[in-house]
Amino acid sequence: MTHKKILPIPLILLIPIVLLVVVVIAGVYRFSLSDDEIMAKFPQTKVETNVIVQETLGITARNPWTIQVPEQ
Repeated sequence: MTHKKILPIPLILLIPIVLLVVVVIAGVYRFSLSDDEIMAKFPQTKVETNVIVQETLGITARNPWTIQVPEQ
């Protein structure tokens, strides 16, 4: 009686191969879309400038600024 293997590859190698296939499919899907199609999936938010920074320093900054203050 001959014992025949069900899988030709060991199971320990099957998991990384499946993960690699998933990553490749996700990459092909990502690069098949244009940037406009990707950005259309996210809600559009209005970019507000910080009035205090604009008046004080004369800089129009879209992102919030963080300033490190010494403890003493």
